Amino acid sequence: MDTVLVRYRLENRDTQPHTVGLRFLLDTHIGTNDGPTFYIAPVWKDGEQTAEARWQDGMEVFTAAMMPDYVMALEKPYPYDSASINAVLAVRLGRCFEPLEKLVLCRWPRETPTAWDWPYQPPNEPEEEPPDSCAVLYWAETAMPPGARRNLAFSYGLGRSGAWEPEALEP
Repeated sequence: MDTVLVRYRLENRDTQPHTVGLRFLLDTHIGTNDGPTFYIAPVWKDGEQTAEARWQDGMEVFTAAMMPDYVMALEKPYPYDSASINAVLAVRLGRCFEPLEKLVLCRWPRETPTAWDWPYQPPNEPEEEPPDSCAVLYWAETAMPPGARRNLAFSYGLGRSGAWEPEALEP
């Protein structure tokens, strides 16, 4: 399936300092599901696991200290359904790229938000409307002196669950 690396290189070419942050709003509509369940990868820090892997179908806000390496949107709620398409959002891509400050899994906003933050809602609220989810990626607002550079990136790609079935992993 396909995976894309989305990369931003920010450079202050002005003679004055500027404060710059980046927010990326990603629609997580996957296959036929506009409100998928998410698999949250375990969180590791200094070789120690600080948070378990888990399933999430509500809203969640991750700060830099508890940022998973990736989040997976599942088209179908059963993770080993070989017909299911999954999308992997990788947010920790190594030392070459600045880490996220915040990641939010929430409802797609009804109107495109122009403010940095807005009142997030769970993807499955209000109950009378069908679920609709998104991921919001934030890189910190940082003072950039003249000549300063920042490298920001994430990857997003499709795959199928069937390859993760226990039987498929056996030699």
